[in-house]
Amino acid sequence: NNDFILCKFRYYILHTFDLTSLTCICMATFDRYLISSRKVRLRHMSTVRKRTKQVILFVIILNSIHSIPIGFYFDVSHKNLCMIESKTFLYYYLWTFQILLHSIIPILFLTIFGTLTYRQLKKKIVFCMIKLYR
Repeated sequence: NNDFILCKFRYYILHTFDLTSLTCICMATFDRYLISSRKVRLRHMSTVRKRTKQVILFVIILNSIHSIPIGFYFDVSHKNLCMIESKTFLYYYLWTFQILLHSIIPILFLTIFGTLTYRQLKKKIVFCMIKLYR
């Protein structure tokens, strides 16, 4: 009985906070992009401290809700292993959690906004050097 509860709880916590940490890294990259922008409208969208805490709390709640099915579908098998018994949820888990949410989406997001931030900062440096030599 303890193994049953521990199995479900462990994977629920693991996936909730794993996804939360990836989301926070992506949000920080997006925030750096907003702060480095030359457009005032984009810089004002950058989060202030109070809003940052609210966004992080929202992300934790959203990821906690999204991870609820893990608590239902992970189970202790007859071989005493913690695994997914439902084939349908296994496909959803592999494609949604593992491939999309833990791999493709964060890599694309970080690549796009990291590159955009780098370009903006490079333009700022060139602009400052031009002003300096005038």
